Amino acid sequence: MSETTSTNFSVAQANSSDSAHAGYARFSHLREPASTRRVCFYKSGDPQFNGIKMVVSNRSFKTFDALLDTLSKKVPLPFGVRNISTPRGIHHITSVDELEDGKSYICSHHKKIRPINLERARKKPLVWQSSRPISARRLAVQLAQQKEVAPFQKKNTVVLGSSKKIIILKNGDPEFKHHFILNKKTKQSFDSFLDQVAEALQYPVSKLYSSDGRRILSIRALLLSSGTVVAAGRESFKYANYEPGKEILPVKLPGISSRVHPKLRSKQEMKTHGKWRVSILTSDIPSAGSTSQVYVIFYGNRRASQPIFLSNDKEDVFQSGNEDDFDVTFGDIGEIFKIRIGHNNSGESPSWHLQELQLLNLISNEKLCIKVDRWLSKDQDDGEICREFPVKQHYNTELPVTKYEIHVVTGDLWNAGTEANVFISLHGEYGDTGSRQLLRSSKPSKFVKGQVSH
Repeated sequence: MSETTSTNFSVAQANSSDSAHAGYARFSHLREPASTRRVCFYKSGDPQFNGIKMVVSNRSFKTFDALLDTLSKKVPLPFGVRNISTPRGIHHITSVDELEDGKSYICSHHKKIRPINLERARKKPLVWQSSRPISARRLAVQLAQQKEVAPFQKKNTVVLGSSKKIIILKNGDPEFKHHFILNKKTKQSFDSFLDQVAEALQYPVSKLYSSDGRRILSIRALLLSSGTVVAAGRESFKYANYEPGKEILPVKLPGISSRVHPKLRSKQEMKTHGKWRVSILTSDIPSAGSTSQVYVIFYGNRRASQPIFLSNDKEDVFQSGNEDDFDVTFGDIGEIFKIRIGHNNSGESPSWHLQELQLLNLISNEKLCIKVDRWLSKDQDDGEICREFPVKQHYNTELPVTKYEIHVVTGDLWNAGTEANVFISLHGEYGDTGSRQLLRSSKPSKFVKGQVSH
């Protein structure tokens, strides 16, 4: 009995000792200062970003989300920092404890990380990088100051160190725009510029287009552009009136007396011009409908309108047997004498058979009706996707329709021929023909070295 009692007592002593030791360990752990780690964070896909050096500890960042929120204020990303990974993007960090002292990490706003060259990022710090994210306004001020250093440079001249004002519009929404000043001297990468555009527009941007739908793939192409750029995500380019204020030369110069003593027009007269309802009647023959985006251009004796892309709330416009109405406004162009209608040959079924075009002046209630009954298709009829129609009104004479035969002489130098699409535009007293592709030829192969194609 005594041995048993002694043994029980001995076990109790051991348990008591272990309990005291565990309590001491917990107490010591609470008294120890939180472990600190000095780490550097870089921006995904941007080797020119100099990095953000931070001291991270469990005391300063209670949760991993708190660290992400802090980094979102320091690393300029369109939707903030949502993911942290190792430089090669192999391992993703999910807690503060996984960060190692002296290491570097990549920040991104999506799961896919674009690795960067850390040596290049460390050797090339840029003047605008700081612990605070740069805004589009701050960038514009800095680049404007650089532009003032060289006041002798001509506007829109692309030379080393020149600046250019870029207007960025959202794809399909010309009213949503932002201004940038781009300077070649900054040596900014195209990807980092896309990130800045996305940050300014609060919209994921992966592609840039010119206002007429041509893809822009580099900073140099931006400097050579017209200055109006359309920002898009993964979707395709959407045609719209991105440059409504662009000046257009009149179709013919006025007389000298009109230029010296121009006729003054009232504000009411200027406001009431150019408000029309356009009604499009698509034929009801099989496959007459089109998936393309349709546009019209009005020619007046003062000037021509911009291409006006016709769209409304309906989803099934320009389908077989449809009558679609559109209200358009294009300002005072004078008396209309010609209308051009066409499409951009886009979508799965771009071919279109137009039956009739009707116009209603919403101010004077004057009506115009143009019978078409022809294909606008590269696979049908004469292969044209745009057509022009003279407009005969009670106060003017209908213009004749002229057919031209074009002869193109290709040089006989080595590699002079081309397989590219060739276009031509004729300009005359009453306007222009628009860009027309040279499709049909009497030769089996067009634009061959030393050949006359017609």
